[in-house]
Amino acid sequence: MNIVRIKPMWIYCFIVITGIVIVTMANGSKPANNQIHTYAPDFPSHYSSHEYPTNENGQSYGSGLDAAFSDTEPDLIKAYGMDGTLGYVKSTDLRGDMPRTPEEAIALMDSDSERQIPLYDVHGKKVIGQFKVGASSENGK
Repeated sequence: MNIVRIKPMWIYCFIVITGIVIVTMANGSKPANNQIHTYAPDFPSHYSSHEYPTNENGQSYGSGLDAAFSDTEPDLIKAYGMDGTLGYVKSTDLRGDMPRTPEEAIALMDSDSERQIPLYDVHGKKVIGQFKVGASSENGK
């Protein structure tokens, strides 16, 4: 039988090189001076902050589709009123009152209620129509 024998020197070199690689990788992942670093991905700018125009009252306005999160929505969100009029709804009106208890949250989720909120002009002062928020009998109810 021919058995290939590896010389002990090759085994020793392999172990040493593997150890060096492991130690180097482990040390390379530690922050210098025991500082703690957190990973924060670099989001494109349109995810974190969208530049909306502002009206003379200092309210931002635009499409809610440009906002990645609810806290980056404009103050006035573009919407079509119940009669098809194009205007803006206040983001605070759109969200409505937040439930104060878990029971209120469950009741709100289970309800098929709808409500109407004012539809404003771009200045956020003049009411030009109404916008319907919530369940609709037109959507299969």
